[in-house]
Amino acid sequence: MKKHHFYNLFIFLFVVLLFSTITFERSSNKEALEEINPYCDGLDFYNFNNIFNTPPKNIAVIIPQSKNYYENLVNAFFTGNYINKKFKNQLNGYIEVQYEDVICKFKARIRISGDWKDHINIDDYISSLDVSLVEGNIQGITKFKLFLPRTRNYNNEIFVTTVLKEFGILSPRTFNVNLNFNNYFEGNFIFQEKIVKELLEYNNLRESLILESDERYIWENSDDPYFRNMDDTFKNNMFISAKYLNQLWISRNESNYEIYKSAAGLFNRAIFSSNIVKFNLKSESFDNFEMSKFETLGYALKFEHGLVAHNRKFYFDRLSDQFIPIYYDGLSLFLDNPEIEPLDERLLTPEIIYTAQILKSHEINLEKLKKNLSLNGLVYSDEELKKLIDVLFSNLNYISLQEIKNDDYDNVSIRNNFLTSKQEKKAIFSYKGVLKHCSKTTFIKCVDFSNEYPPLLNSTIDKNSVFFGDYESFFSGKINKLIETNINGGVLYSVEEPNYEFIEEKNILKLKINNINQRYKFVISEKTSPTIINLEIIDSIMPYYSNNEFLLTGCLTIYNSKFKNLTIKIENSFCEDALNIINSSGQIELIEIKNSDFDAVDIDYSNIRINQINVKSSDNDCVDLSKGTYSIDSIEATDCLDKGVSIGENSEVNIGSAMLTNTKTALAIKDFSIVEVENLTTINSEFCLKVYQKKQEFGPSKLSVGKLVCDSNYFVQKGSIIEK
Repeated sequence: MKKHHFYNLFIFLFVVLLFSTITFERSSNKEALEEINPYCDGLDFYNFNNIFNTPPKNIAVIIPQSKNYYENLVNAFFTGNYINKKFKNQLNGYIEVQYEDVICKFKARIRISGDWKDHINIDDYISSLDVSLVEGNIQGITKFKLFLPRTRNYNNEIFVTTVLKEFGILSPRTFNVNLNFNNYFEGNFIFQEKIVKELLEYNNLRESLILESDERYIWENSDDPYFRNMDDTFKNNMFISAKYLNQLWISRNESNYEIYKSAAGLFNRAIFSSNIVKFNLKSESFDNFEMSKFETLGYALKFEHGLVAHNRKFYFDRLSDQFIPIYYDGLSLFLDNPEIEPLDERLLTPEIIYTAQILKSHEINLEKLKKNLSLNGLVYSDEELKKLIDVLFSNLNYISLQEIKNDDYDNVSIRNNFLTSKQEKKAIFSYKGVLKHCSKTTFIKCVDFSNEYPPLLNSTIDKNSVFFGDYESFFSGKINKLIETNINGGVLYSVEEPNYEFIEEKNILKLKINNINQRYKFVISEKTSPTIINLEIIDSIMPYYSNNEFLLTGCLTIYNSKFKNLTIKIENSFCEDALNIINSSGQIELIEIKNSDFDAVDIDYSNIRINQINVKSSDNDCVDLSKGTYSIDSIEATDCLDKGVSIGENSEVNIGSAMLTNTKTALAIKDFSIVEVENLTTINSEFCLKVYQKKQEFGPSKLSVGKLVCDSNYFVQKGSIIEK
């Protein structure tokens, strides 16, 4: 018996040792470290494809140790006149998501959500919830709210967020869902994604700063921490300032922090240059069509609550130096009474009236809108929906016919004593590497605030000191901008004076970089595009793995462009990307990159056909394609320190032939991408191909390959597939 037991133990230890060896071999490769646990225990690609863009039928919230939740719920309801953050501690739990034929269960962190007591239904012992998934996603969303419907005016929230997308407004994905809470409560809730990185990237925007109005000084106005003062004195002395939402992004590098300081100054300038508690749409970086469009639709769709200054959230697009509004907490009443009511004359501006004149001619595909509303849990007949949309356009027409009686908005200036004596705050600014306390607009009235410069400042420094951002941005509306140079109708942007030659008869643009600070951004159209772009970089510049203060990662960035038969050649890149193409479309004849310190080719959010890509010597990925549609006839990549070709973030890619030599991983397909390759040949690669999930917000991928000549191993994660 002992002998038999010893034999079993020996076999067990042998298997454990063998498994450990295999695991170690996989972990020793960087790619294996990128791999996360597959979605829903390895749900296969086809089933995932069916559910990824479909809201679930049911969501179950499970908090195994629920005693703390119910204690928080009761205490929050019976203490004070609002929900104190003391009762919002996160609890471990699970989210079970049910689709038609699929059920997935994910670990999550769950807490009570909301400021006011309407977020608590004490009769049913349930509240609005804030959920952060530890694993998995719902429609690519990992952080979301589950609202009691009454807190968002029921179906108004579904209707408005869906319709706003038809006008190109940033609004969180929102839908009705049947919620089961701990097998005790079941009923309808409103699911809404949080304003985080996933919302930006879903809408084809590069991750950048998200700002909101800091309400701390509005609500922390009582000696009793469980009560908020709501009398007329409070309403007349409301104070708000800029507050960041994505601290991790800001703290990632110094350039991001510089972006935050400038944007915070501009944000506060837009507030403190207004005669009412509202953003001044004439203020720098707020004076854009997207902002006017949002304001106009706010009145037409009756979500004025979302226009109130202290409820606002914005994406700061450093690539265009504009604030882009994000819908949140509009509390629309459109479905209750769609017709517009007389507007406060103080709120109307020429920009809003002009925008209404444009929007009233906007075309909405009613069939598509009806389908999207139905997916989000709101069902209308053709007649019902047409009637509602007709009223919306009638409201826009009403706004377009108004006359301006208030011309105060032409002025954008900070009043001399910009903080009133009643507000009793210290305004702290960053100025040339130090902090200054300024009481008036003249710099002579500023004094040193501190010898120490904290690494990361949000709105509140201490109880009575508020960080207003960059001094120049706040008082003059100035931020550092790229130098603009018009070339053949296109616009070349550069950090420093451009070193270039344009040979007009041959339509060739020659660019040079001879120091670490210089970058180029090019915006072109099919009519203005050069035939050939050559970027020559001296080879003695130290590597720079980061975006700069203009959010540029490429030595050459082609942004928001259309082109035809373009050839691009770059050598000796020191940037995070030698070539970065963003939000562009068209046809490229040839991309040729030699000697890159990091990625050679990086293309994001684009739709491009490329005849040939040649890359030689990259110290990271030779070709990186993300969130777009790409067709490439031929790729040759040699000496790629990491991946030969990396494809991710829900991309669709067709490749004719790929010859990938001397790479760690020749071809990596990840994060719900679909790739077809006719001929793939790999030489001297640790892995010829890998298909897997890297990011939580995505899922399995699919690779179809015709002829494969593989000189090494390949890896396919559970759920992902290869078809030959």
